[in-house]
Amino acid sequence: MDLQLKNSNNGFIGYYFKHASPNALLSIIVGSSNDEDFIQIITEDSSLKIPYKEDDIRVKQGLLIDIEHDDTSIHGYIYYNRFTPLKHHIMGPFKYTPLCCQHNIISMKHKIHGSLHYNGKLYDFHNGIGYIEMDSGISFPKEYIWIQGNEFKSGTNLFLAIAKLDLFKVPFMGCICAVQLKYKEYIFATYKGCKVLKYSKNEIIIKQGLYKLCIYPKEIKGYNLSAPEDGKMNRTIREQLNSSVQFEFYKNNKVILIDEGRASIEYEMNA
Repeated sequence: MDLQLKNSNNGFIGYYFKHASPNALLSIIVGSSNDEDFIQIITEDSSLKIPYKEDDIRVKQGLLIDIEHDDTSIHGYIYYNRFTPLKHHIMGPFKYTPLCCQHNIISMKHKIHGSLHYNGKLYDFHNGIGYIEMDSGISFPKEYIWIQGNEFKSGTNLFLAIAKLDLFKVPFMGCICAVQLKYKEYIFATYKGCKVLKYSKNEIIIKQGLYKLCIYPKEIKGYNLSAPEDGKMNRTIREQLNSSVQFEFYKNNKVILIDEGRASIEYEMNA
C-alpha cells in the first residue's frame, strides 16, 4: 500500500496502524491536515505527536520506521502478512456523501513480525497481529465512540463506530460495525437499517434485522490525541489501546457468541 497524504477535499487524511502481540502494543497514526503533517504514537501508557518527514516512515510490505526528533527515538521494521479486508466498503453508499468523516478499513487483521525500539524500550511483535484503517474528511464528529479489537478469545475481529452526524442539515445517529466471526462476516450499518438502542461509554447495543450486538467496554481512561476540526489538527480526543471489552452476539434473541478480550477505544462523548 502507498501512503497518500494529500486530501483532495482540502481537509485531513490519516492512516492508523495498530500492532499487538502478547508482550507489546503500539499504534502509529501517519497523517496530514491543512496545517501540518504529523505522526502520532500511542502505547498502553502514553501518546505523542511529532512532525512527519517523508523518510520517517516507509511502507515496504510493512512499516520501516527511522525517527529521531528532539527527545523521541523510534526505529525498527514490522513486516505485514496478507491483509484481511472487508468484502465491501464499510461506508457503503455513504462514501459518496459529504459526511464530515469517512472511514476505510484496509485490513481487519493480519499477522505481523518484527520489533521496534521506542525511546530505549523494545516492542517485540513476533507472531503478532495488526489492523489498518484510513480516515479522511474535514472533522471528526462532535460526539462519537470508536472500538476496534482482534484480540478476543474466539479469534473474532470487531470494528464499531457510532457518531452523532448530520447530512444535508439532517441530524442522525450513524453506525457502522463489522464482525468477522470465524469464516462469516456481519456488517451492521445505518444504510442497512441498523438501529442504535443504547449508546454510552459502558454499554452499546445495536440491532439489525434478526441480529443484535451488545458491547460492554470497561476500564476506559485514555490518552490525549490530536484530532481534526475544520481541516486542522486543533482538537483533543482520547484513546486507550488496551481496554477490556465484553460482547454478546445474538440471532433471533439466541446467543451466537459471548466473548471478551482487549480492544482499543477512542471517544468524544457526553454519555
